[in-house]
Amino acid sequence: MSKTIKVALAGAGAFGIKHLDAIKNIDGVEVVSLVGRRYEATKEVADKYALPTSPPISPRRWPCRKSMP
Repeated sequence: MSKTIKVALAGAGAFGIKHLDAIKNIDGVEVVSLVGRRYEATKEVADKYALPTSPPISPRRWPCRKSMP
């Protein structure tokens, strides 16, 4: 019995697209998340590959080392 390996891919640019093309040909591997710097471009790639998307997180909500104990 084989399990599906679920992966997240960082980068929706040219290299990210090449990786998505390669990963879709590997049995037992599923991309479950695509992360990129620019939301609109990332959403466009995610839509093309039928990946779920979520709205961007405001940079003000990112954790900051200065605020960590």
